[in-house]
Amino acid sequence: MRAASRRTSLGAVIASLFFALVAQQPEPARLGGFLAELPELAGPAAAALAPNGELYVLESQRHRVRVFDAAFQPVREFGGPGAGPGQLCDPRGLCLAPDGEVLVADSANARISVFGPEGRVRLEFGRRGRGPGDLNMPGGLCADRERIYVADTKNHRVQVYLRSGAWEHAFGTLGSGAGELRFPADVAVDARGRIFVADTDNHRVVRCDRTGRVELTWGVFGSFPGQFAAPSAVEVAGERLFVADRDNHRVEVFDLDGRPLYDWGLHALAPHEGAGKLHYPSQVALAPDGRRALVVEAFEGRAQLFGPAGAEDLARQRTQERLTAAHYGSALDAAGGLVVTTEPGGPAIVVLDRTLGEPVEIARSGGYGLAASSFVRPEGIELSPDARLAYVADPGALRVSALRVEREPGTPLKFDPTLVRLSHQLDGVRLHALEPDPGGRWPLEPLALDCASDGELYVLDAANQEVRVLGPDLAPRRRFAGAGRRPDQLVSAVDLAVDATNVYVLDQGAGRVQVYARDGAHRASFGRFGEGVESWLRPAGIACAADGSLYVADEGRHRVLHFDPTGRYLAGFGSRGLGRDQFHAPRGLACALRAGEERLVVVDHGNHRGLVLTLAGAFESAFGARIYTESTRAKPAARQP
Repeated sequence: MRAASRRTSLGAVIASLFFALVAQQPEPARLGGFLAELPELAGPAAAALAPNGELYVLESQRHRVRVFDAAFQPVREFGGPGAGPGQLCDPRGLCLAPDGEVLVADSANARISVFGPEGRVRLEFGRRGRGPGDLNMPGGLCADRERIYVADTKNHRVQVYLRSGAWEHAFGTLGSGAGELRFPADVAVDARGRIFVADTDNHRVVRCDRTGRVELTWGVFGSFPGQFAAPSAVEVAGERLFVADRDNHRVEVFDLDGRPLYDWGLHALAPHEGAGKLHYPSQVALAPDGRRALVVEAFEGRAQLFGPAGAEDLARQRTQERLTAAHYGSALDAAGGLVVTTEPGGPAIVVLDRTLGEPVEIARSGGYGLAASSFVRPEGIELSPDARLAYVADPGALRVSALRVEREPGTPLKFDPTLVRLSHQLDGVRLHALEPDPGGRWPLEPLALDCASDGELYVLDAANQEVRVLGPDLAPRRRFAGAGRRPDQLVSAVDLAVDATNVYVLDQGAGRVQVYARDGAHRASFGRFGEGVESWLRPAGIACAADGSLYVADEGRHRVLHFDPTGRYLAGFGSRGLGRDQFHAPRGLACALRAGEERLVVVDHGNHRGLVLTLAGAFESAFGARIYTESTRAKPAARQP
């Protein structure tokens, strides 16, 4: 008994000494104090801070890695567009391994590229598919001395490889239950080998052991501390987990058991505010000492560096607004006196009346969830020719919804919450289970859609890189195209448009428009990446005019390009800014009649507004939050003395 007592007493002494030493260690600095900004980045997707002070930034729009010194001066770059060795296509993830190697998720090429610190490619592995080691649009990744961990976003899983590129194991499957993931965007590993996953469309963080067994899950959709709205990145620094809470415009910090510690990030309300204001932060990178954090904002084309927060920073952050902001999404359509668009923060669809010229909101419908009348991530939206149905593409829920818009002509202009009702739906998961060879394909992931004059609905399936043709009742009819780099295939398509004879698919990854007959036969292609007026940097939206000509939104250069039906360049208009003839990352486009004349309606996505233009690009009206449309309103004439 005495020996046992002595052992117990000795253990207590050791434990007390240990906790005393821990208590003497300084607490990790609370970050959130703005230090500097790195502007004018071309679609920054990820970043990393090296021990020597260098900064690595992944520019998805330029398909490259840029390296800066500690003073933000450019040092070198590597990568470049393409599919050859060392080339990249829409890369979305980057990390530095402990030995200094640079790992890049080459997303549209469905592979992982490993570079030396100087930028020479050393290893590439992975291919597009669903099998062990295969990838579909890999996102964030991390590495330790032995393994590489990859968020295999469109396979709804995490893949683990040895540093040699040999596949080891994977975990996760599509869903919202225990052990399931929904479009995970990033992954991080702590010193004990535990794996943290940004389960983006489930709005939560998942912690697993090194085998992938779920240990802990936290977070729900919301804007209060500990809640998330599309968490897009996770990063471990010591005993802290940093989460880029993208649609809440903040960074949340937790201990490794999921307990909230603090957050920072003042939502940028005025157009393009910086100096500590955040706007859709998409990734966060920590310095090796944990005392600096670089927050990447792809939406604004910049990265902001933060250090320890001072008293003034903390006071400002206590006053920040906790509600998600109401911003328009990336798509719209116009027909029959109506404009419809999406609102990711709801998530919801918004209906506007344009009979008086400037569109006025008259209804909205939605809310987050998998219930029939809710949305997860609505992206595409289209009105039927008679404007009585609004079709919504929700890739987060893997389904297409048809909503009945019950507005009669001549109805007084007023907000009516009962105007929009669910009519019918197509569930991509259920459809997939009924199709032949489901193991060789992915469930329908509807990203964009367009309705032909005869009522056929053309849906861009982002997972399979196909066009699916549906009837007005959403019954499947046919499909065409497919993933690949053949002349008739798609690399990474983002939008499509239909006229009486053709289907035009905007292939952002290949930098071209693919032209198909409505029966699926490939006819032609046009467009290219480049610096000239006829070229684009990042094409994001396409629409057909009544005369057969085409409009393409280039969010990379903040302009709209006009082509004839054969793809010959006609004109371009727009530049970066907030004025009447300017854009910031324009995306969705629609051509529609008003008072017998055709108009072009544009989602000026980065400026959180819509614009109504003539087909020549002349401004007519704007709609959206007043802070973003104020600059378009006529100024009163100065009084004469």
